[in-house]
Amino acid sequence: MIEQLITWLFPISSIVVGLAAAGALVAPKGSSAHRRAGRIACLAVVLTAACLVWINLDANDYLKLLLAAIAGYLAISGYRALYLKRPVPRATFGPTRPGPLDKGLAQFLLIASCAVCAWGMMVVPLSLDAFTRVGIEPAFMIGIGLFGAMLALRDMRRFRARQLDPNGWLVIHVTRMMAGLAIVGALAGETYLTMVPEFERWVAPAGLGALGVGLAVMMLTRRLARDGDPRTFYDIRIAEPDETKDAP
Repeated sequence: MIEQLITWLFPISSIVVGLAAAGALVAPKGSSAHRRAGRIACLAVVLTAACLVWINLDANDYLKLLLAAIAGYLAISGYRALYLKRPVPRATFGPTRPGPLDKGLAQFLLIASCAVCAWGMMVVPLSLDAFTRVGIEPAFMIGIGLFGAMLALRDMRRFRARQLDPNGWLVIHVTRMMAGLAIVGALAGETYLTMVPEFERWVAPAGLGALGVGLAVMMLTRRLARDGDPRTFYDIRIAEPDETKDAP
């Protein structure tokens, strides 16, 4: 039953990810169209990542499983960055304070990343000749596991910080949403584009995603350095102090 549901959901959610991401990128940043498309893209990434986690858990492919978990985490934390712009008093209730969702997901990612990293370390051969039999997958498991653990630890520190970079939330939002999209695209392409050599299936989406994230960060940091407050060039409505209610 679940396998049949996944078989239907996975391709549909993958297509929705691409369409919604394209809409969010094309729409003026901060506009209603951008927010709606971004929310749909975030939900679609999480759903696609959940499908990938189930598929790779059944296949015992822990590297792809961890990548899918990281993609889902990046999408959720990238969206939540819009609400966690500034530190709030401990007694504050509501979406502007890190809650069980934020902390629980970070702790889960930390545990999963450490487990996959440790598994990769146990599989690494003791001699260089053995790499021809084992391949480089254990090295990727170690590297991606360390990346996921550092990402989770950094977020857990940020949740407790009393002072935050006033514009850091925008960089986090942009980079994590784009990185989550790139990872999901790479995993979906690796699943469906079987006629393409495996190396190209991984390198093309990963390279385009890294290039897109790098260009976005460069352009964003330059504009922030020139114009200062992003509210001067973006219509930011979510979790703003002068809002009586958060916009969708």
